[in-house]
Amino acid sequence: MISRTLGPEFGGAIGSLFFLANVVGCGLAITGCVEGLLQNLGPGGYLLPEGSLGYLEDGRWYRFAYCTLINTLILIVVLIGAAMFAKTSASILGIVVICLISTYISFIVQGPKQVSIPPENDLNRTIFPYLNYTGISKETFMENLHPNYGEDYTSGNSPVNFAIVFGVLFSGVTGIMAGANMSGELKNPSKSIPAGTLSAVLFTFICYMGLCVLMAATSPSLLLRNNFLFLMPINIIPAFVAIGILTATFSTALSNLIGSSRVLEALAKDQVFGSFLNFVVRGTWNNNPIAAVLASWILVEAILLIGSLNTIAQINSVL
Repeated sequence: MISRTLGPEFGGAIGSLFFLANVVGCGLAITGCVEGLLQNLGPGGYLLPEGSLGYLEDGRWYRFAYCTLINTLILIVVLIGAAMFAKTSASILGIVVICLISTYISFIVQGPKQVSIPPENDLNRTIFPYLNYTGISKETFMENLHPNYGEDYTSGNSPVNFAIVFGVLFSGVTGIMAGANMSGELKNPSKSIPAGTLSAVLFTFICYMGLCVLMAATSPSLLLRNNFLFLMPINIIPAFVAIGILTATFSTALSNLIGSSRVLEALAKDQVFGSFLNFVVRGTWNNNPIAAVLASWILVEAILLIGSLNTIAQINSVL
């Protein structure tokens, strides 16, 4: 769209960065999905009986293997085409909304309780085996009104700063561009893109602000820094949180992979890099840029080799 209004020089420069951002964002979402799987079904997982060894092995290369399996599943969906992507996304949206509603209800109805420290938390597990969840409390809300980063159990004994928090949060709101990425598949893009993007912004704003306010009013900062999955033990149906995390991250990765392939196709058609991307134009079948999808998938695999969720998040926020 930018290329058509301001010329391919502007559009190509922005599109190149946007393509890389989608690739890194896809790797981030897949890494988050695998982390959610392991924290629920791996050793000491939340959804397993106490003392269970887990259904999934953990380790650097195990994680990469799980990431590759999810990335390949997403690849299959994207290769089938835009119609399959739309049906999958609509189904996931329904599941996420149900899980989100259960979270809101839990914040309101759950009273004070103790939440255990996760096994992987070596920072404070021996000092605070349990942390307090206060429920809706004015004192808790006032305490959380001010910045209080501190250390968390994934920061490597270093205080978390604004850049890290922004990198993680920023990655959670990039899905609003999914419709714009699919502009070539829309019947009436000039009407659908503004309406879809603005409604997505409004919907996510309401959801995030509601979660922020309820979280600040019920959860002390010590709990927020020492148990990233504290929503599960306080939920009226704990499995809903796990399902919500897995489906939301899968949906984000799916949107980023199909979005990156469409942006790469646009760069190839505009000859932004000359003949270097001619393989993308030739590798199209039934209006589906197969070659662009495969190229994006390979780059996502390279990002997955980084392995660290926080590192990928910071790269994504820069792009």
